[in-house]
Amino acid sequence: MNLGWKLTALIQDRAPNGLLDSYHTERHPVAARVLATTRAQSGRRSEIRRG
Repeated sequence: MNLGWKLTALIQDRAPNGLLDSYHTERHPVAARVLATTRAQSGRRSEIRRG
């Protein structure tokens, strides 16, 4: 959602310079948590299968 409105504003020429510069800073920590959770769940699934 965050990226969606920013891209829309950019495409419609309503975005200030640098609007997309903050995307990495805002979203990277969230993506890192999602990835860590996915990896943890994946490992648990493997343990269950081996069980």
